[in-house]
Amino acid sequence: MIIEVLSPSTEDYDRGPKFAHYRSISSLKEYVLVSQHRVRVEHHVRQTNGNWLPLAELADLGQTLELQSVGCRLSLAAIYRRVF
Repeated sequence: MIIEVLSPSTEDYDRGPKFAHYRSISSLKEYVLVSQHRVRVEHHVRQTNGNWLPLAELADLGQTLELQSVGCRLSLAAIYRRVF
């Protein structure tokens, strides 16, 4: 799993060329992008057949991010504690 906190200067690169590179890493199961300027978490998950599921976007502090590859659940409220 890779978790990236997005910055304005690297946001497009993190979503585009960098993620394309990461998809070539066969052991990568999840890629998470966290916005630092608003409540928004993008969760990409690789299926067992190697395909990536469509983007899951979380944007409400009441939602929970489920990280299956490490057996962990994080509420967005916990992720953004002390940010907003």
